[in-house]
Amino acid sequence: MSPRAGNAGPRTLAFVESPVQLLNVLEWAHTRAPGAELTLVVLSPVDPMTRGQLRRMAELARREGHEIRWEEARGGATAPFRTVGGLASALRRADRIVMGDPFSRYVQLLLTITRAHDLVVVDDG
Repeated sequence: MSPRAGNAGPRTLAFVESPVQLLNVLEWAHTRAPGAELTLVVLSPVDPMTRGQLRRMAELARREGHEIRWEEARGGATAPFRTVGGLASALRRADRIVMGDPFSRYVQLLLTITRAHDLVVVDDG
């Protein structure tokens, strides 16, 4: 069971595509949203080096009690449909969306599904 399980804080869904974005989300969560139920969605890139770095960062986040969802968002022609379909219910339940790249085509698509009124951008540039 997660150390944060049972918290009454808002349900937060965060989308990251790079190790720096993941680090920025963790910093934001630590300083701005302690107690929030945070699910990190990694929209995995194809570059093997970046994937490895993201896996190591995701493990750090998991140890801190955050839920990790690894999505093979770029894994073939049907991957975007599987990713969006798999995240639809979580997007509808989320109270807050945190994004590492608001210009990402995936994030733009996913934002059309959410009902969250609280949107946070953590800039890695």
